[in-house]
Amino acid sequence: MHEEIYNDMFDIELFRRKIKDIGLFEEIFFFDETISTNIAANEISNSGNAIVISDYQSSGKGRFDRKWESEKGENLTFTLKLKIDIPKERKSTVNFFFSYCIFSGIINFIKKYYWDIDTSPLNIKWPNDILWLDKKICGLLIETKSVSNEFIIGVGINVNQIEFDPAFNATSLTCMLKDNLSREILLHSVIEQIEAHFSLLDIKNYNGIFRLWRNSTKMIGNSCLYSIDGNTANTCKIIDLNDDGSIELMINNAQARYYSGDIKLFVKQ
Repeated sequence: MHEEIYNDMFDIELFRRKIKDIGLFEEIFFFDETISTNIAANEISNSGNAIVISDYQSSGKGRFDRKWESEKGENLTFTLKLKIDIPKERKSTVNFFFSYCIFSGIINFIKKYYWDIDTSPLNIKWPNDILWLDKKICGLLIETKSVSNEFIIGVGINVNQIEFDPAFNATSLTCMLKDNLSREILLHSVIEQIEAHFSLLDIKNYNGIFRLWRNSTKMIGNSCLYSIDGNTANTCKIIDLNDDGSIELMINNAQARYYSGDIKLFVKQ
């Protein structure tokens, strides 16, 4: 990759040096292999904010308990464990915030090291997938501990993997950029964006966070298949995205809000 050394194994010491001036996260945990970084994060008893990274997770999960396909040593699989003071009715803001910051971190990484690449194909799909055109590059799985206001934000970014099961409709950054990428530098770019924008959560600028997220989507007006259970799908049109975390759909000439489910876009964005 341009100006940086590509490592086929995640260099945790390089990553530690890169983020040494970022004070948001107090501890970094690294595993060569774990069942799931979310499970590992839940088992950590420290009370501070932490990053949990694994070079490979054997049973990573996405939404609807779907398996997250990831080859060993090729991608970024990590979990952010943070306490965030946020009202219960605004919990959807956590989703907006982290999906936007990860999106922004990927954008900044490309613009810095691959400045001749057009980043406009990158976009966020409701509720928190990151796509290149219509193919998935990143997904989040967020768990909440309401009593302690602790959030477990699991993230998977397809970085250097080349082949994917067609059923997943996925791609990777290396497929798009035609180069092997430094996962350490990419993760540093993501953490930088979280640190840079965290004051928006501190000052409770929830509307501002939502606008950043919504402006990073390209879904409104598109036709799609919508499924509430991951199986039965309805053809519909996306009318709007709302700050309570819902999506507004037109199904069979009836407009309604939905707070969970899955969508598959018909056309490339």
